[in-house]
Amino acid sequence: MRGNRLFVPLAAYVLLTTLGSTARADFLYVNNNMSGANSVSVLEIDALTGALTQIAGSPFATGGVGWFNQNNDSLTFCGGYLYATNSRFDDNTVSGFSITGGSGVPVPVAGSPFATGNTPNGTACSADGDRLYVANYAADSISIFDINAATGALSLNAASPYALVPGSESPYDLEIDASGLLLFVTNNHTSNVDVYDIAPDG
Repeated sequence: MRGNRLFVPLAAYVLLTTLGSTARADFLYVNNNMSGANSVSVLEIDALTGALTQIAGSPFATGGVGWFNQNNDSLTFCGGYLYATNSRFDDNTVSGFSITGGSGVPVPVAGSPFATGNTPNGTACSADGDRLYVANYAADSISIFDINAATGALSLNAASPYALVPGSESPYDLEIDASGLLLFVTNNHTSNVDVYDIAPDG
């Protein structure tokens, strides 16, 4: 990857990070990421009214530890699997799940949770669903994982961890553009956005 920096008002960043959730078909998944044992809540969406109802067994343990961080990008679907960060500074992991049939139940993939950099926050999925990107808030870096398409297990890409460009600190949210060629990173302490070119190998 190759990076540039763009400064934006911090308020715009705050508006983008109010809820750690993502929707899939008839279900809404929320990374609770509160202090202590972390979990993902799963809520069924009423197609007529939009009303939400927790499914049986929800919330589901991630196997990691959260840290007061309901980031809207702290979980994402990628390659058919669900991934959620566990942001506690002495945990530093991302959990992977497959989704059971039409029930919406998340089932941990083999090897989950997987080690990241210090204080993982936002996540992003490559356009082809082959890679997961994780913002490491306290490490000023991005972890890049290759996804095993058959199992959902994660392995560190050769380019990982990728350090932020000089002058940027505390990466929080990640987004990949529609072309799949650019990764946008919002940085908390420096109140700016980095833009990175994504190479074919990640």
